[in-house]
Amino acid sequence: MYPVMLQLEGRTCLVVGGGGVALRKVEGLLQERARVRVVAPEPIEPVIELARQGRIELELFAATSDHEANQQVYEDAQQAGVWVNTADDPERCAFHLPARIQRGDLQITISSGGTAPFAVRRLRQAFERIFGAEWTEWMAAAGRFRRRIRTGKREGAEELALFDRFFDSTVDEERLIVRLPGSKETNAWLQEDEPEVPDGSLAEENPAEEIGEQPRGFVSLVGAGPGDAGLLTVKGYRRLPQPNGGEGDFRWPTALLLATQQQARTGKPPTPDLEYRVGASEGGFDRLAFRFELDTDPGQPLSADPEKFDLRLPLNRRDPSRPERVLPLPWYGAGMSYGSVGMPVMLARARAAKTLGTLTSTGEGGYPQALEPFADSIITQVATGLFGVSEASIQRAPVVEIKYAQGAKPGLGGHLLGNKNTSSVARLREAVEGTSLFSPFPFHSVYSVEDHKKHVDWLKQVNPQALISVKVSTPTDVDMVAVGSYYAGAHIVHLDGAYGGTGAAPEIAKKNIAMPIEYALPKVHRFLSEEGIRDEVTLMASGGLRSAWDVAKAIALGADGAILGTAELVAIGCIRIAQCEKGLGCPFGITTTDPEHAKKIDAAVGFQQIVNMYTSWLWQLAGILEILGMRSISELRGRSDLLVYLT
Repeated sequence: MYPVMLQLEGRTCLVVGGGGVALRKVEGLLQERARVRVVAPEPIEPVIELARQGRIELELFAATSDHEANQQVYEDAQQAGVWVNTADDPERCAFHLPARIQRGDLQITISSGGTAPFAVRRLRQAFERIFGAEWTEWMAAAGRFRRRIRTGKREGAEELALFDRFFDSTVDEERLIVRLPGSKETNAWLQEDEPEVPDGSLAEENPAEEIGEQPRGFVSLVGAGPGDAGLLTVKGYRRLPQPNGGEGDFRWPTALLLATQQQARTGKPPTPDLEYRVGASEGGFDRLAFRFELDTDPGQPLSADPEKFDLRLPLNRRDPSRPERVLPLPWYGAGMSYGSVGMPVMLARARAAKTLGTLTSTGEGGYPQALEPFADSIITQVATGLFGVSEASIQRAPVVEIKYAQGAKPGLGGHLLGNKNTSSVARLREAVEGTSLFSPFPFHSVYSVEDHKKHVDWLKQVNPQALISVKVSTPTDVDMVAVGSYYAGAHIVHLDGAYGGTGAAPEIAKKNIAMPIEYALPKVHRFLSEEGIRDEVTLMASGGLRSAWDVAKAIALGADGAILGTAELVAIGCIRIAQCEKGLGCPFGITTTDPEHAKKIDAAVGFQQIVNMYTSWLWQLAGILEILGMRSISELRGRSDLLVYLT
């Protein structure tokens, strides 16, 4: 079933396949009040009944189990730069091209009236590019002729003979030239008197049926799973190479690590040698794409001058008594405490934030003295453990964040293992060296919105210039949590999803509690809008955002901006070996608190790597806005209609 975030009401949605899985998807689409068209070789009775009731449109087509024919179409399409879907077992996944004719080396796919699957439109574009516009017109005429054949209740052999006649009479195979038949000619072939389009014209018969005039819908391919030969399982979405093995994990595979670190070195958009937009998790943001990505070549990375676009992020939308605080870019750094990472990493992040004019966060481990020169760029965090919290640290911060929960471990507090609690960490946190430190869940003084408001008011009194951010995870009632935070007086609502890079969360918490961020964002965005307060609060998203593309998707789902942590660590050398919480931390010195081990990170080099990566992201984000025809990042907010869910 489709996620409700796609806002499918009134949209044209195409489901390919007519079995039980297709039926469940159709029912989900109808529930979302979408317009549904089903294309299938042998639909089951409940699908046919929905068509009888007029609730869906149903088109039948012939499947093929001809392996050689399927493979030839697949290879020809690849050479033309076109992605198609083929499979050899009609029972499992029918041949996804409604009709195909083959003459020698010439492969042509024809739709019925221009409303067949996505691959048809791609093949039409390829033919127009390779052979000329007249072929696109010929294919439209052939589609109309095929529809007339099929509505005439003829036998299969007769239908084939008629189409052979159409092909032989209109196509010069040797010179690859086509002509358009006139109405008298086609009526004579069909022995019918039906009116048709004027000779040589294609524009006057039902122009809305042409592909270019169709409302852009969503295609769901119901069929075999990943890994089947010749089957592109994420319809039309072209992935760049993903090398096997090596460093990384499913969310941060080797290709994404290398592409990110390339950007950190150069400050330029990545080269298309490796996949730079998504990971290999088959979930989360890896299953979302912008619609335009189905029609564009990822081998030509999008890029535009960010100076020509308004990428600013206002943090204070409701309180004229406090500073406006507008960031020049729509993201800032996530909370990573001293103890979870080493001091050189904290300094690199702080210096990068100051250089870019954005912010970064201390995390819940206190405010190290070394960060004080960067105070205007430092968010201080007040978590349930109150480690290292003082009036002085609150008073110097432009933003104070109350941390109620963390997306990777909702319902659990923070946890720093004893072997990372060194003398300097313990001194800052006012704790005993070598002991494991826990932040309780929740604040035991907060059990209502009124209690929450008291916390916000307390921080506002301590620092009359600070903005207040509230960090929460994504429970099923996250929309009510967000509204409660607004009425408690928060300026920023920070939704933290489950894909974040914390080193100390148990697997059961990361994988089984709370709601994925891509579901939570549109839910909160819509609810705040319905309450009439959406433009009075800044909604931020975090939890596993890894690229400019993830940032853009989060904003399209309803966020105002993004909060980033792990991506900054990848920029300075993290390769995701998952040793963050153990002993000395990672072997590269990123997540260690041992003073000697931490020297492996040069803060001066690390800061430049973070700046470079974010500079590259700005150019890519501007490129995304440019292709969408937008001039401001605020125009992208809440435009989930621009996204598709990849099946």
